[in-house]
Amino acid sequence: GLAVGAEMYYVSYDGIYATSGGHERNLSEDDLAPIFNGYSRDPYTLTDVGGFGQGGFGEGGYGTLSAAGLTSPPPIDFAADEKLRLEVHNNDLWFTYQDVAGRIQTLVYNLLFRTWRWYLFDKAPLVFTSEQGPDGVNNLLIGSNNGKIYTHTGFSDDSTPIHCLARTGARDQGAERADKNYGDFILDCDPKGVVVSLASYKGSNEVFHQATQISNTGRGYTHHNHFEGGLLTTSI
Repeated sequence: GLAVGAEMYYVSYDGIYATSGGHERNLSEDDLAPIFNGYSRDPYTLTDVGGFGQGGFGEGGYGTLSAAGLTSPPPIDFAADEKLRLEVHNNDLWFTYQDVAGRIQTLVYNLLFRTWRWYLFDKAPLVFTSEQGPDGVNNLLIGSNNGKIYTHTGFSDDSTPIHCLARTGARDQGAERADKNYGDFILDCDPKGVVVSLASYKGSNEVFHQATQISNTGRGYTHHNHFEGGLLTTSI
């Protein structure tokens, strides 16, 4: 896997690297080292995958992850090293690989915020290509194992519903051991007729706290009190 953007990016057997011609930097060492060493990455101890951890700004896991029963990126099958691919699209570095169960996995590194997010597509992508359209907008084209080319747009995976898990970062304000009492939070979303489960965690996303389900018929604001329990108000 090799790609060129603001820097040159390549895949090695111990990680994904970036270089401008000098000393290379391992972009995956802190967050994804286990998958390069035959282990799945525990989602509850992730640093930045899907927005976990300090300064996390990722967007979670997308695609058919929950339908496949997966909760963390599986290890890479290096016997299928021809499936290791990289592509730069806008401010993202797209990395695809075949895992030890034969599935094609996709991890995306945001080059600005230095965070990872994870995808599992229903139609397995074999190659990603960033191409500028006639309107000057860059389009991400996805070549699949079914002979089709897809664009990364829309609300289904070629008619298959998309399951989505979005997580925010686990913040400790630079004082990991000090107890902190955060207040409530507000979710602004339009569920589009599906049920959205809103869950909160404690201790760097390691301990589940509570969950609330919402199913607004339009865009609404859900006010959730994290410490005193449950849903306060829902307004549209």
